[in-house]
Amino acid sequence: MNRHEAVRRTGASLVAVMLATLLFEANALAVPADALSAPTPAELTLLAGGAGAVFDAARSGKWTAASATLQRMTGAWSTLRAGRLPRRLGPRMGRALDALAAAVGARDRRTTPQAALDVADAGLDLQLRYRPPVEVSRARLELWTRRLLADAAAGDAAAVKGDVTTLAWIRDRIPFDRAAGDRIDDRLRLLRAVADAGELEVATVQAARLHAILTGPAPRP
Repeated sequence: MNRHEAVRRTGASLVAVMLATLLFEANALAVPADALSAPTPAELTLLAGGAGAVFDAARSGKWTAASATLQRMTGAWSTLRAGRLPRRLGPRMGRALDALAAAVGARDRRTTPQAALDVADAGLDLQLRYRPPVEVSRARLELWTRRLLADAAAGDAAAVKGDVTTLAWIRDRIPFDRAAGDRIDDRLRLLRAVADAGELEVATVQAARLHAILTGPAPRP
């Protein structure tokens, strides 16, 4: 179980959700001591893209596509783990992939998107060894936009509030140009207002629009 899900299942307060999330993100965004000058392995890139594809496929009920993508991801991970990996991050990815496989196997439209995002998150931690932290931060901003979409679709108002807080925290560490930064900040302020009001349908629409600003076409609301 990941930190995001664990805090919610224990019935912790929103403050606890935010504190746990911020502590986790602070660790994840730090420059690792074992940073490498080599390019990002193709397998890590495949894991990241595959996680996004499974997220979208599960939300659309395309389980054959999700299973095929998961199989490719599992093969990429087998190649990666045959090499040297950080002691704590390797097992985390293994657990995340196992949880994703179980969710896809059960064709669970609620847990599969979250499990896919957990794989993507674990992959970003591994990518910090190869990519500048600001690039990983931008990818993590997009990931948490998807997290917000999944939580809003699940009707989890407390998690949506925590997601918006995390998005704002990550955004503060990314030097966007003024025009892009203003658009993102305006969207985040609107998301904060609708999250505080418990308007989850509006939050879903606004999160999709934020995703469009960050990456282009938005995932299906």
